[in-house]
Amino acid sequence: MTAPTAAEPGSLITPLTLAAIAALTPADASSLTEATQALLVAALGYQLSDLMGYESGPGSLNTVAFRMIGPHAPDVTMERITLLQRAYAEAGFVVPPANGKDLSDLMDAFNGVEFESVLEYNLTSYGIVMALSVLDMDVAKVLADGRAGAGFFWDEIRTDLRFNAGLPPIARLPFELPE
Repeated sequence: MTAPTAAEPGSLITPLTLAAIAALTPADASSLTEATQALLVAALGYQLSDLMGYESGPGSLNTVAFRMIGPHAPDVTMERITLLQRAYAEAGFVVPPANGKDLSDLMDAFNGVEFESVLEYNLTSYGIVMALSVLDMDVAKVLADGRAGAGFFWDEIRTDLRFNAGLPPIARLPFELPE
């Protein structure tokens, strides 16, 4: 199952989209085709099992993504971006082109989500693919690092996305974000 690729005007992130994201199987790098795994290994220069922080299983493709595009990765090229998009597509994470509001709405959807839950893995995967689709590497890196790893950069990126999309600052939202 893939999340819907058509959204109502205004935002890609709707209750229907969030329900579809929640229903996806978390992206597991070990379940990708042998050909895609071999390309990932070649791009990384390491076996997946040798990557720092890598544990085979749900959400493991997010760890691979962080190692490919994170702050300590070599230069991020279109080849690497395309390879990650291919890997996520194999795992069922295909998204339409997004914009800053969509990325901001997706990051807001993490509020109240349990750390290391299926929903967190899936929101992270979906967000990485969204950010890659618009070549927003700052957002992609922060999402791949995760809420716990990114620390204050998580809120900084959310603030920047809201500002760039012409949205009110988080502190002045006209509603309460769920805990």
